[in-house]
Amino acid sequence: LDQYLGLTSDEIRTTHKLGCIYSLVQHYDKATECHKRVLTLKKEQPNITDKDLAFTLRNIGTCHFAQENYDDAMQAYKEALDASLDDDKILLLNRMGVIHSMKERKDQALVCYRKAVTIKTQSQTNNSKDETGYYILNNMGNVYLASDNETRSLACFEKALQLSNEVRDLPHKKVIRSLNNIESLSMKLDYDDESQNLNEFSGVCHLVDGNDIDVDIGIITHNIGVVQLQRGNYQDAQDSFVKSLALKEPVLGSDTHEILGSLTNLGTTHFLLREYDAATECFQRALRIVESTSNNQMHIATLNIKLGNVWAKQKKYRDAMQNYQTALEIKQELYKNTDNGTTHPEILMVQHNIGLVLAKEHKYDEAMKQLYNVYEIKKLMLGDSDIEVAKLVLDMGSVSFSRTEYARATSLCKSALKTFRENNLPPYHVYMKQTAQTLEWLKKIETKEPQERGQRNGREHCRIKNQFGSAND
Repeated sequence: LDQYLGLTSDEIRTTHKLGCIYSLVQHYDKATECHKRVLTLKKEQPNITDKDLAFTLRNIGTCHFAQENYDDAMQAYKEALDASLDDDKILLLNRMGVIHSMKERKDQALVCYRKAVTIKTQSQTNNSKDETGYYILNNMGNVYLASDNETRSLACFEKALQLSNEVRDLPHKKVIRSLNNIESLSMKLDYDDESQNLNEFSGVCHLVDGNDIDVDIGIITHNIGVVQLQRGNYQDAQDSFVKSLALKEPVLGSDTHEILGSLTNLGTTHFLLREYDAATECFQRALRIVESTSNNQMHIATLNIKLGNVWAKQKKYRDAMQNYQTALEIKQELYKNTDNGTTHPEILMVQHNIGLVLAKEHKYDEAMKQLYNVYEIKKLMLGDSDIEVAKLVLDMGSVSFSRTEYARATSLCKSALKTFRENNLPPYHVYMKQTAQTLEWLKKIETKEPQERGQRNGREHCRIKNQFGSAND
C-alpha cells in the first residue's frame, strides 16, 4: 500500500501517517503542514508519478475543506483531478461540486456532478451499489432545490435514498469504509450544511465521503423533509425529520451539533402544525446543544427568534419579547462592524417581530412607530415592490385598524395586496390570508351604520390582533 501511495521513504511514510492522525483528531492546520511536507518530499524523489502527487494533493484539499478554506481546497482538488484514478475523480468532482454549490455557483456545481456521473457510468470498475452514486444524486438535488426546481430536487433525493438503502444492505460495506478512513484520509468531516448553510442551519445537507451509512441515509431523509417543508407538506416533513434523527442520533449522539438541522426543522413542523409545546421542546433542546457545543451566536439568535414566535402564538408576549430582545442584542453585536450595521436585514427582521408583539399587547402607538421605522429602511433597501416591504405595509394597516383608522387601514391593506399579487403569491399564502381577512372586516365595518360600529368594533379588534404573523413565520 505504501508503494502504491508513493510513500517511498521512512520520512514520507511517517509524515503522511502523522498527518492522517492529526486529521482524525481534527487538528487540520497541523495535518495540512504534514501533507504539504509530504508533497515537497515526494517531488524530490526519483521516478515519482503524477498519481503519487495526486494522492497527497487530495489529502491537502481535504484538510482545507475541513477548515472551510474552500478556495485552497478547490485548487488542490483541481491539481489532483487529472492524475487520479476514476473512483477518486468521482469523489473529487463531488467535493468540487459541493464547494461550487456553497458559493452559489449552481451551474458549475452541476457540471462537476454530471462529469462524475459520466466517469462513474463509463468506468470499468463501476459499481452501482456504492456511496458515490447517492452522494452525487443528493448533492444534485441540493442544487435543483436552490434553483427552485422542487420536482427534480425531490426526484434526486428519493433516488439517492433508494441507493443508500441498497448500499446499507451490503454486509461488507462498513468495513470497507472504515479502512478507507484510515488509509486514504477519507475521514469523517465536521462539515455539514445543518450547521453551516448560508446564514441558516436548517437547510439541505451536502454529502461528502466518510460518513457512517446510517448518517448518510439520515441526511438524505432530512433533505427530503426540507422539500416537503417548502411545499407545505408539514406532516410528511415532520415524519422525515423524525426518521432522520432516529438514524443520526445513535451514531452521532443526541447532544451534538450534527443533529441541529433536523431537530430545528422538526420544531418548525410542530410550530406550523400548531403543536406549540412540542415545538418549544425542540427549540429549547437545540438551544441547549448550541450553547454547550459551538456557542455559535448566530444560531443562538435564530433559536431565540423561533422560541419568540412560539410564545407569540401562545399569547405569552412577555416571553416572546424577551427572546426577541435577546436575538436583537446578539445580532446588533454581530453586525456592528459591517457596512450596513444597524440596518442589516437580520436586525430589521427582529425589530419587525418586536413591533408585532407590541401590537398584540395593544401598544399600538409604539408598534406603529417600530413598524414604520423598519418599513422606511427596507423600502430604501429593497423598493416598494418587495414582498417583505409589503408585509410591513400590511402590518401597519392592521395596526391602523386597531386604532380605528379605517380609511388608512383600507388603503394600506389594498396597497399590500397589490404588491402580493404582482409577486404572484398564491391565495393560500399566509400574507394573502391575513390581507383578505383584514379587508373583509374593514368592508363589514364600512357597511354598518355609524351608531352600530361601536357595538361591533370590540369583537373585530380582538380578532384582528391575532392576525399579526411573525416576520419569519
